[in-house]
Amino acid sequence: MKEALGMKIADSGLLAAIPHLVMGCIVLLGGQLADYLRSNKILSTTAVRKIFNCGGFGGEAAFMLIVAYTTSDTTAIMALIAAVGMSGFAISGFNVNHLDIAPRYAAILMGFSNGIGTLAGLTCPFVTEAFTAHSKHGWTRVFLLASLIHFTGVTFYAVYASGELQEWAEPKDEEEWSNKELVNKAGINGSGYGAAETTFTSLPAGVEASYQAQSAPLNRRQPQIPSPPPGTITVKTPASSKIHTISSGNDF
Repeated sequence: MKEALGMKIADSGLLAAIPHLVMGCIVLLGGQLADYLRSNKILSTTAVRKIFNCGGFGGEAAFMLIVAYTTSDTTAIMALIAAVGMSGFAISGFNVNHLDIAPRYAAILMGFSNGIGTLAGLTCPFVTEAFTAHSKHGWTRVFLLASLIHFTGVTFYAVYASGELQEWAEPKDEEEWSNKELVNKAGINGSGYGAAETTFTSLPAGVEASYQAQSAPLNRRQPQIPSPPPGTITVKTPASSKIHTISSGNDF
């Protein structure tokens, strides 16, 4: 801001907080709107994810082009605020898309995608320094490059993205419940706050048989040895492991 527009560092530091404040508000509004469109069957999950992601990042890229070529301080500030704010819509796009396509592996997928995306953040300072080292006009190329990267990602997402559960992420047959669903309904047949009725499910036949076979040795009852009559002494010899009962009244 100081090199390209001649603004003071103190002023630009204060203005730097406004875009993120706007983005935080848009994230909340965008999430509510996306859930409304999906829950009321107005749009499919795939359509919602594509619209919000492409609209958010596409809008950010468009405002970055304005920042790159404007010479007005006010226009540049407003465009920067709008660019960062538009990215808030993308939170309802790709950020939650992992839960749509593979709920069981969402954490792993988020780790991969976020880790790869962080590589761009590592190289950004070096590229920016190379562009702006000799002239303040290098900032035009910085914002232009950022805008082109956004448009490339938006195009790829619009073509290949999906909001449906993928076949490779579905659980196997032996991992599914066969007869009932595990439910916990609050307030049913209860007398107090949080009272709940819990229904336990049964395992599939194959899984149940395997589980019983593995747990059978633990459940098998041990043979019961009858207690000796009163007045006798029980001796177990190590060699034969037989039990001999000796009467205390006749043998001594």
